[in-house]
Amino acid sequence: MGGAGSRDGRGFEREESEMATSFDPPDAAELLGRIARGDRLRDREKRGLTVGERLDVQGAERASLDSMSPQERLRAYRRGKLSAYQLSIWWSAYPREIPRINDVPEWIAATLIDVCEHPEYEERCRQLRAQRLSGRPT
Repeated sequence: MGGAGSRDGRGFEREESEMATSFDPPDAAELLGRIARGDRLRDREKRGLTVGERLDVQGAERASLDSMSPQERLRAYRRGKLSAYQLSIWWSAYPREIPRINDVPEWIAATLIDVCEHPEYEERCRQLRAQRLSGRPT
């Protein structure tokens, strides 16, 4: 039996085990524990959760964000500890706290070419690098 891509009918033969990809659904309890420890969850880690589990995880992410002071939220953001879901909640629930560049939230502005080339953005990036290296806010 020939495989795809071979001219003479021979070639890419794969075993059944190679073709099947294994997917282990995430453990909601483990994700909730990570949120309680202050870990950041990536969207891909939530794939495979049931609707109820996803709502529990998002509720915990929201509660974690709401329990922080404005300064703690900003520090968590600067350290990269907020998930995409938490960033969207932060933006909708606490819009005045959001650091902005040209009136666009930083995490979105960082993807826009007209902002990335702006001197204010470049200066803020230098300050953030210095802050991360020194371990204290500039």
